[in-house]
Amino acid sequence: MEWIAAKTVAEALAHAGPGARYVGGGLSLSLLSERGVERPQRLIDLSALPLRSIEGRQGELRIGAMVRLAALGQEPLVQTIAPLLRQVVAQIATPAIRNQATVGGELLERPRCPLFRDATNPRCAKRLPGSGCAVLEEAHAAGAIFGTSAACIAASASELAVALGALSAQVTLLSPEGLAERSLPILDLYVEPGQTPEREQALTPGELLTSVTVPVSSQRRFGYARIADSPLLPLASAAVMMELRDQQVVEARVILGGLATRPWRARACEQALRGHRVSDALVELAVARVLDGAKPRPDSRHLPALATQVVRAALRHAVEEHATVRR
Repeated sequence: MEWIAAKTVAEALAHAGPGARYVGGGLSLSLLSERGVERPQRLIDLSALPLRSIEGRQGELRIGAMVRLAALGQEPLVQTIAPLLRQVVAQIATPAIRNQATVGGELLERPRCPLFRDATNPRCAKRLPGSGCAVLEEAHAAGAIFGTSAACIAASASELAVALGALSAQVTLLSPEGLAERSLPILDLYVEPGQTPEREQALTPGELLTSVTVPVSSQRRFGYARIADSPLLPLASAAVMMELRDQQVVEARVILGGLATRPWRARACEQALRGHRVSDALVELAVARVLDGAKPRPDSRHLPALATQVVRAALRHAVEEHATVRR
């Protein structure tokens, strides 16, 4: 295996190609390589690149892809302008992992599906395109309930993307071809499996995620809730944004994590919130629409209850934040 210690972004992009993988913290890739799930021929080390800054600009917060999760959670600027991120980061994995994992690496985390991560399993279309999905054949194996297909029901893994989706964040990507840069709404970075579950993100070959930009607004209220068996095994999460004017919700975003094949925008829930005054009754009205479009399997009947639980809790947190600010 070839190791490239890139000194510049241009150098990193120049070495990208078939069989190459970018390495930030390297935690997930190391584990997948040890298990034989990933076999990259070339590793491009990004640790020397100038992608570790957190900058407050007019109306936005810009976060480099190589910022460690621990540093993101401890940055005073984040607590001041985007406290939701600090709240979410504090619940991701363990302190030791947060000290090493990077923003870019967490956003591009591979699914935690146990049969995807088992190299001895011959039926995983993520690893072996066209081979099917052993999870769908397992009598007691749960999977996602949103955005699934006949080829894959593996839930997406990034918890940070759930919060950034509620924050309407954008990612900046650089392509090896002419060092072309483009911006993408963070939720558009992820794709549903369809018949090509091996493609999890909308990245072009060799494209590098360099930063995340978060818009800032004083009119927005946020809430977050998470349910997990352990710090490393989140089952469900929800991040909520409500933009308010004169006690009325003029815009809303409700993003689910752990329950879908990509960070999932609960549009029916959002629609139930818009145009109404904030109240406990409104929260319940929105919660009643959370499961629109869900496709639970018989062995995942517990997941709809988790979805309503995390969304209700996140909405109540947003309402409480609004009440606190008003006082």
